[in-house]
Amino acid sequence: MRADTTSLLQRLGQKDFRYREFHDAFADMELWPIFEALLADERVVGRPMSALAEKEAAMRASEAKHYAPAARPADSPDMFSRYAEPGPAAASRPGDDLRGFLGQLSSKNSG
Repeated sequence: MRADTTSLLQRLGQKDFRYREFHDAFADMELWPIFEALLADERVVGRPMSALAEKEAAMRASEAKHYAPAARPADSPDMFSRYAEPGPAAASRPGDDLRGFLGQLSSKNSG
């Protein structure tokens, strides 16, 4: 039994628990040569990080969670705001009346 499993069972007070490791059928399989080459290539997998670099990355990630992105003011339009407007308000602007534009095209083509 693994040491971490043993310590967990001792903390839980489970002394009569029988632990059995099962055989992993996939552990014995051979990798395809292309996958084996990819997994061994540092350009794909990357280099293992040092303990200091891992702690620094974890600190940066936890700091990033604390800062919320700056909210835009309510009056600043975004890229899709004109599509959210109700029909009459959107049609009142010149050049944005799609039905009118399509109607002009169909009347030009039929005549």
